[in-house]
Amino acid sequence: MSQSPRQSGAFFALIFADQERCSDARHDLPHKNKQKHQLLLRPPTPSTMLALMKKTLLFSLLLLPALASAEIYQWIDKSGNPAYGDHPPDGVIATPLNIKPAQTFSTPPMSESAEAALTPDENNKPAEEDQAGPVKYTKLQIISPKDDEPVRSNGGTLTIQMGSYPELAVDSGDQFQVVMDGQPVMTTSVSTVVLQNVDRGTHELQVQIIDANGQVKKSSPAIKFHMLRVALGGAP
Repeated sequence: MSQSPRQSGAFFALIFADQERCSDARHDLPHKNKQKHQLLLRPPTPSTMLALMKKTLLFSLLLLPALASAEIYQWIDKSGNPAYGDHPPDGVIATPLNIKPAQTFSTPPMSESAEAALTPDENNKPAEEDQAGPVKYTKLQIISPKDDEPVRSNGGTLTIQMGSYPELAVDSGDQFQVVMDGQPVMTTSVSTVVLQNVDRGTHELQVQIIDANGQVKKSSPAIKFHMLRVALGGAP
């Protein structure tokens, strides 16, 4: 059956129109893929970040009770010395300790015994003629922590309170110097200081009074304390 020229022209026009639409579709495809990749590479929204922060905070809060409830034990090591930790070795007799909570930054009140220790008697009272010259200290001691005291702090925080008689002559340039394990770690003009990130284990602590030239004028008796830090990895 033959077709008229007009019908044949209309048929080819439809074919060309379909080809153009396919070409336009192929041309738009990379543009759509590019938009899709742009959506995938878009940074997280504030609401997404807030949800992530909430989950992290919730995990931290759930972890705190486990750290706070970890029990600390005391036992005698192979050398006959007392040892402390939350995982005693196998085969030893370990005694659980009632450890006080981690020390805070607040200044603890001075006990009556500490005040009495720093109160001089008449024999040790400086003479009146010495008041005009350099201050002569007759007493210096560490009030807190006590000797051989276990200190529980997962962050290694240690609060030290010290006292002297007479009081520290700050106007003369005198300062307290904190010495731990034989090394000076801090100089200060206040009687209460805080050390951070102290290593776990037993340490020796001493306080000195130094003058403006760094010369030691008075030293306190040395004490020992035991820093207890819970090991998250399970090691003692």
